[in-house]
Amino acid sequence: MPRVSVIIAAYNAEEFIREALESAWAQTYRDFEIVVSDDASTDGTAALVEVVASEISLRLVRAVRNGGTGQARNAAITESSGELLAFLDADDLWEVDFLESLVALYDEARAAGRNPGIVTCDALLLDSNGVSPSTYQASSGVPDNLTLAQLLRFNTVYGGVLVARTAVEGAGGIDPTLRGSDDYDLWIRILELGYTVVASTQPLAIYRQRHDSLSHNLGAMNASLELLYSRAIERGRLRPAELRIVKRQLRLHRAIGAVATPDGISAARTLRSLPLIAWACLENYDRMPFYVRRFVARNRTSPIA
Repeated sequence: MPRVSVIIAAYNAEEFIREALESAWAQTYRDFEIVVSDDASTDGTAALVEVVASEISLRLVRAVRNGGTGQARNAAITESSGELLAFLDADDLWEVDFLESLVALYDEARAAGRNPGIVTCDALLLDSNGVSPSTYQASSGVPDNLTLAQLLRFNTVYGGVLVARTAVEGAGGIDPTLRGSDDYDLWIRILELGYTVVASTQPLAIYRQRHDSLSHNLGAMNASLELLYSRAIERGRLRPAELRIVKRQLRLHRAIGAVATPDGISAARTLRSLPLIAWACLENYDRMPFYVRRFVARNRTSPIA
């Protein structure tokens, strides 16, 4: 039984998935399996993975209907057997020592008496212009020993992580209804259980930023985050200070939802919602620079309607 299961959810990823698979297979750490979950792709993703499977060892799980990244990851996790799960997006890449470094960090944390549920790293940023001189952690911060209160304020965990299977199962798996924020929701529920985050400052992955991805759809992402924070309140696990943070976040995203459209920001809706927007901005004034940086980075091409 392999110690690590590499979990790859793929939907219409024919253009990038071979590179992702090759970067996983090239790891210096060898005690792993690869499970690819094709989320009912309409392009040649599944056929390409089957071709690659003749060259490297992997298993392919195929969905009949598209269910989103969360559902696809859950399907791959069900078919896997590793003690540790490593999430690799179908369009991202790993450096050759990604697994070796993160497994070592996990073991060191356990030996030190910590309870690691999530192990992450920094990532280089790749877009159509090439690799950025900045990195993921340069704008988001280093999430080592991240508290639940800090995580609730904003997600600083790069999605390419190593997670303990017991933590994922204890949290109830990935919520497939939270499309676009299912990973963030999982991190929150894992920390609610008392697990900790361990983070390397080394850029051990390459995060591909695509403007056709769900994370760049402001309206859809905002709706998903509203639902995420509402469910965090409903679970009833938060301390008073954490609950206050979540309620502020919920008001902020309701303000964003009041002005967001599928095509970007509506000037008319913004004018109508100025009191709500002003309240949300004042309430979150200390965090606005972070939100502005993240918004600009993710929505460079979003129009003002």
